[in-house]
Amino acid sequence: DPISLLFAALGFIYVLRDRPAASWTSTALGVAARGWPVVLAWSMWRRRRNWAAVTMLAATALMATGLLLTQGFREARSFTGIHVETVAGSLLTTLRLATGADPAIIGAANAHYVDATAWVVLANAALGAAVVAAAFIVGRPRDEATQLALLAYGVILVSPLLSAQFVVWPTIFVALTARGPVRFVAATGALTTVLLLLWAPMSLWWEVLLVLRNGMLLATPVLLARAARPSTGNLQPSSSLKNLPV
Repeated sequence: DPISLLFAALGFIYVLRDRPAASWTSTALGVAARGWPVVLAWSMWRRRRNWAAVTMLAATALMATGLLLTQGFREARSFTGIHVETVAGSLLTTLRLATGADPAIIGAANAHYVDATAWVVLANAALGAAVVAAAFIVGRPRDEATQLALLAYGVILVSPLLSAQFVVWPTIFVALTARGPVRFVAATGALTTVLLLLWAPMSLWWEVLLVLRNGMLLATPVLLARAARPSTGNLQPSSSLKNLPV
């Protein structure tokens, strides 16, 4: 994850500096480390570098397909249900613990999953997609860093996997927004750290804290979009590196 963050940051800096070859290469290296930096294809498309964006998406899809077809990779990551740390997974586990039912948490692929039907997985994806889409539509953010942060949150919220380290992915873009909710994002990261240190997925109190953390994750795209809206018609949001918070 630190490697993917590094190359995603480099990819965006090269985008802003109008160095297409360097931005494509950095993004590709980030995708190879952890697929989410593919969101930078949006920046390539915005600048009418359609071929670069399409080839980046195609390369990502090809890599993902190759990994899924690799028997050793697939078997080592085989699981059923949904990751306990996802929005739907945390809600389902909390409900079961609160009612005294078996939480049905299964250890697999070096993580914890809650037994759930495919409908729960689809509901989790739909909720995440709806929140991010609403942020785009209602907020109408024109700031490029905000758009990339929203796309990164979309990857996190739509996926049936949500490990603690995923929370840091959008932070490099949030830090570059003019009025991003940096403190709110930092609080989300701090609560995630607490959950890791007090790891107890079979406890109701821990799951309640996890639901709170996920509520913050759902709220962040909305806060980002609202912050990106110009206060007057004359303001023009910018993706300049000068927007770094001081």
